[in-house]
Amino acid sequence: MVMHPAMLDVAFQTLFVALAYPASGQVTLALLPSHIDRVRVSPLLPKRSEDGEVRADFESWEMKPNVTSLIGDLNVYDTVSGQTLAQVEGLALNCGRAGLLARQAYVR
Repeated sequence: MVMHPAMLDVAFQTLFVALAYPASGQVTLALLPSHIDRVRVSPLLPKRSEDGEVRADFESWEMKPNVTSLIGDLNVYDTVSGQTLAQVEGLALNCGRAGLLARQAYVR
């Protein structure tokens, strides 16, 4: 069984929630993945259900947040079995150059 990239993308998005919920206004720039220290994917991924759905729970921790970047870790679990499906360590999210320039112009 292969983990679909969309599942990892959803997991990456949970780091934003670890930093701030959307209405807080704390995340004002687009943050893009720029580096990952380590990814572990379980070789025993569960089979999909008959309807093709895969249900997962996520845990994420912000490690080094600042105005223009965020580094964090996350885990993905199978909702039914509780088995760890994937772990990502050292996911770095940074704002793009255009976002950084816009932020600098706004702060002045």
